[in-house]
Amino acid sequence: MKSAQKRLRNLALLLTPFVVLLAFQVLRSRLTRHAAARPLAGLSALVTLRLDRFGIPTIEADSRLDAVRALGYITAQDRLFQMDLLRRAAAGRLSEVVGRATLQMDIDRRVTGLDRAAQAALAHLPTEQRAVLDAYTEGVNGFLAHMVVPPPEFLALRYRPEPWRPEDSLLVGLSMFQQLTRDMEDYKRMLTVMDATLPSSLVQFLTTDEDQYATELLGGSVGIRPARPVPVDDVRDLLRRQQLPLDEVFVRIDEPATGSNGWVLGKNKTADGRALLANDLHLPLSVPNLWYRLQLCYNGVRIVGLTIPGLVMVACGSNGHVAWGITDTNGDFLDLVELEIDPNDPSRYRTPQGWEPFEVIRETIQVKGGTAVAVEVQQTIWGPVSKRPLLGKSVALHWTALDPEAINLGMIDMDQAQTIEEAVRTLQTFGGPPLNIMIAADSGRIAWTICGKIPIRRGSDGSTCRSWADGSVGWDGYVPVDELPCVIDPPEGVLVTANNRTLGADYRYRVGINYANGYRAYQARSQLWRGDRFTELDLFQLQLDTASAFYEFYRTVALEVLAAWPSGGNHLLSEARACIEAWNGRAEIDSLGLGLLVRFHRALADGIFGSYLQVCKAADVDFVYQHYLDTPLRQLLTERAPGTVPEPIRYHTWEDFILDRLLKTARRLKAEYPGIDLQHLEWGRLNRVAISHPLSEAVPLLGKVLDMPSDPLPGCIFCIRAAQRTNGVAARMVVSPGRHEDGIMHMPCGQSGNPFTQNYRDQQGYWLHGRVLPFLPGPEVLQLVLIPAAQVNGRGVKLD
Repeated sequence: MKSAQKRLRNLALLLTPFVVLLAFQVLRSRLTRHAAARPLAGLSALVTLRLDRFGIPTIEADSRLDAVRALGYITAQDRLFQMDLLRRAAAGRLSEVVGRATLQMDIDRRVTGLDRAAQAALAHLPTEQRAVLDAYTEGVNGFLAHMVVPPPEFLALRYRPEPWRPEDSLLVGLSMFQQLTRDMEDYKRMLTVMDATLPSSLVQFLTTDEDQYATELLGGSVGIRPARPVPVDDVRDLLRRQQLPLDEVFVRIDEPATGSNGWVLGKNKTADGRALLANDLHLPLSVPNLWYRLQLCYNGVRIVGLTIPGLVMVACGSNGHVAWGITDTNGDFLDLVELEIDPNDPSRYRTPQGWEPFEVIRETIQVKGGTAVAVEVQQTIWGPVSKRPLLGKSVALHWTALDPEAINLGMIDMDQAQTIEEAVRTLQTFGGPPLNIMIAADSGRIAWTICGKIPIRRGSDGSTCRSWADGSVGWDGYVPVDELPCVIDPPEGVLVTANNRTLGADYRYRVGINYANGYRAYQARSQLWRGDRFTELDLFQLQLDTASAFYEFYRTVALEVLAAWPSGGNHLLSEARACIEAWNGRAEIDSLGLGLLVRFHRALADGIFGSYLQVCKAADVDFVYQHYLDTPLRQLLTERAPGTVPEPIRYHTWEDFILDRLLKTARRLKAEYPGIDLQHLEWGRLNRVAISHPLSEAVPLLGKVLDMPSDPLPGCIFCIRAAQRTNGVAARMVVSPGRHEDGIMHMPCGQSGNPFTQNYRDQQGYWLHGRVLPFLPGPEVLQLVLIPAAQVNGRGVKLD
C-alpha cells in the first residue's frame, strides 16, 4: 500500500508541471491572444505591432528608441524564460532556480566574471548606445508589469523573473562571446600539454591549420601553422614508450562542431545584376530556437532580420540598402598567463612592476533546496585565476570579453548604413564576438571583413601558456580598425566563409590558429564560381546541398583494405563492403553506407591519435585532443610508414589496424541497430533531430510536449547542409537588399516559447524539409498597440 502511494506521489510530481503548463495556456490565451492596446512607460508616441501567422512581429514606431522598447516588450512576451536562462547562465545564477545540477557551471561563470564584465562594459557605453539599452529594458519590464501569469517554466520551477537590467542584455551578448570563443582556453591547454610532452615536429604535424580544401581570402595560401611531413622517427620513438593498449588509456578526441556558412555574390554573378547574400547560422540547437525574427520600421528605416532574445541588435539581416550575414571566425582572442607565485607569500604573484597581491572577490551562489556556496575568486592584472591548474601551475585568463573597452553595441547603427563603405566601417567598430561579416549592397557591390577586437601580441604567438611576469610577453592593444582584413568587390564576384581559415601567413596579424575544415567553403565556392545567373532560390538550394566528397577518401581506404583481405566466410566483412559500395556520395536521409563511413572515420581518428597522445594524458588527466584533424589523419593513412602503426603491441601493419577499426565499427552499428543489414541502414536512422527544451531532461515526461519530434535529418558535419542531431542550422536566410519580397528565411522550432501556441513549432517542418518561407513577415493576423503610459493612466484598453 505504501509503495503504491509513493508511486502515485511520484506520478503527481511528474504531472504537476504538465498540469501547470495546461492551466497557463488557458489563462494566457484569454489574456493575450486578441487585439489590444497596452500602456508602456517611456514611449514618446504610439507603436503598432503587427504579427503574422508565424508570430513574427512588424514593429511600426516614430523613433528608434520607441521601436526598441516595443521589441523588448514583444520579445519578453514570446521568450521570457529563454531570456532569463541566458542571463542567469552567463552570470552564474542557474543554481538559484534549478539546484545543484548546475553548481559547477555557476562556479565557473563566477570565476570568469561575465557579470562583472557586463557591469564594467555598461559604464563604458557611449550615451546613445546606453539610451537604446535603457529603452529595451523599459520594454521588457513593461511586459513584466502587465504579466498576470508567468510563462509555464517559471510556474514549473516555482519562481518569478526579476526585473530586466541594462547589463542583462550585455550578459546575453557575452554568453554568445563565451560560446564562440571560450573553447580557445581548452585548445590552448591542449597545445601547452602537447608542447611540454611531445617533440615539436609532432606538435606541428598534429596542429596544422591547413587542409586540401583551403580557400583563403587574404594573406596568401600558407597557414600560420603550415602542414608538415609525417615525423616518422618521432612517432616511432613515441610508440616504443607505450606500455598499455589503447582501451586501457582513454584519450578523448573532440573534433569541434561545425560553424556557419556565408557567401555573397556581386552583380556579375546574378541573374539580374543584383548582389545576393546567403547565410546559415550553425549553433547548438534547442527549444526555443536561439534566434528571433523581426521587422522594425521607424523614421524611414525598414530593417528585417534576426536577433537573439535579450539583445537590442539585428545580428544579420537587411535594411534595404545593405544586407549582412555572419559566421564565426574561429579566432584567437584569449590567452592563458602562467602565474609566478611568490614562494614566501602565496597571496602574491609577480608582475612587470614587481610582486602584487591577488585581488580577492568573494561570491556567494544561492542553491535552490540547498546551502549557499561561497566562491573565492583571485583576480590579477591580466584577469581571473582559473580554478584549473595547468601542468601543476596556476594560470590567469586574459580574454577580450572581459575588457570593457572591447564591448559595445555599434551594430545597432546598421539601420543607417546605405553603402558598402558605411556598412564595413560600422561593423568593423562593433565590439562583440569577433565574426566574419559578409555584406551585399543594393548597388550590386559586395564585401567581407571582420568585426571585434583582435589582440596584437608581443613576445609570443599566444598559442601556449606563458609567463607575462617580466613584461616581454603580452598584448599591445588591438588591431586598428583601418588595418582589419577587408575585401571589397573581388574580380570574381564571390566571397565565401564557412569558419575556415580566411587569412594566410602573409597577413600582418594572427587572428586564429584552429579553424574548421575547409570542405564546406570549398564546395560552396566551387559551385558559385561555375555559374553566373544565380537567384535567391539557387542559393537556397545550395544551402541544402548534401554532397560530401570529404568521405570519398575514407571509402577508398576501406575498400582497398577489404580488397586485400578477402572476406571469405566473414559475413560481416561482406556486409561492410556492400554497405560502403552502396553510398551515393550524399547525406540524404535515404543515403546508404554513410553511417558506416562516418563512424569509421571517427574510429580511425580515435585509434590513431588516442595511441599517439597517451603521454599527454599521463601529463594531464583532463587532456583532450580537439582539432580539425583531417590533414594529419589523411597523411598517416596515405603514407602508412613502417613503425608508425598505432598500438604497436596489438597491430603489426597499418592494414591490420584499419581492418580492425572497420570491423569494430560494423559490429557496433549492428548492435545499435539489430535486425538491419548494414547495406540497408539509411543515414536518417543515425542522424535524427534531437532538439530539446531545457526542462525535458529534468522531467522526461514533458519531452513529448516540449521537444521537437525526432525526425530523420538530412545533412552531416562535412557538407554544406551541416547537420548533427543537436547542432546545425539555427537559422537560414537568402536576401538581396532592396528586394526583400524575394528573400527567403526560416529556422527550426518557431517564434514562440510557449509549447501550447501554434507558433511554438510551426517553422520546424519548413526547416527540416528545406521548404521556402518568405524573408518578410506575412500579412497581419493579430495586432498589438502600445500607448505611452501617460495617455491611458496606466490602464490597458481592449480594442476588440
